[in-house]
Amino acid sequence: MGLRNIRKLIVFIGFMFIITGFVLFSLASRKEIVTEIVGKTERQWSVSAPLQKSDRMVVEIRQGINWSIGPFEPPDYEGGPYLLGVDIDVKNPLGNTTKFFLILASRPPNPILTIWSIEILRQGGGLNPTPFYDEKTKTYHQIGGIVEYDGMYNVTVVNIYPPRYDPPTYLGIRKEKTATENPSIHFLEGGIVMVVGGAIAMLIGLRSPKHRAPPKRKLERQKLKTSFGGNFLP
Repeated sequence: MGLRNIRKLIVFIGFMFIITGFVLFSLASRKEIVTEIVGKTERQWSVSAPLQKSDRMVVEIRQGINWSIGPFEPPDYEGGPYLLGVDIDVKNPLGNTTKFFLILASRPPNPILTIWSIEILRQGGGLNPTPFYDEKTKTYHQIGGIVEYDGMYNVTVVNIYPPRYDPPTYLGIRKEKTATENPSIHFLEGGIVMVVGGAIAMLIGLRSPKHRAPPKRKLERQKLKTSFGGNFLP
């Protein structure tokens, strides 16, 4: 392998070291969603919880004991699911209400109802549901949104279509926030070593080789040969 190829290899290795270092930096601090339950009830129609402005509010509802028995709205198309509609009001501290319409799907003989879609029938303010909107399906994937006021928020199951007379087995409010995990010192140290080592390797590989001058004695002999045209003993 020639010197030029060796230098190319050193540059490549240095570049890969730098890339690896940045990957380690990215692993050193990771973001995750932190969830805290701030209000919950069992077999109740309503739940309340204190929230602060900018909190990410999520409502969790679990079907009532007899919700899967029926009756249901018939399928919209052949082979489609049977549907159950649930009106849910979210009231902000000022008393204004945002009304969500939750549609649950039943596929017998499976007794578990699944979320079919979530719509907003009325936007009363104090809650921005935009982060939960899915452009592809044109529906929401969660009940809730970004809280716009400090204070007590209330969630109430208002109506069910066709009617059900038993409340949800669980109704809760949780808030979510994005947090950065404490960086791992091992990833940071490894990233620094890889980036510095890679930079040094690239500098070595890219540096032009120096051309060494011939020894002084050799230069003098060459001058004598040129001047007299003869051969001389060393």
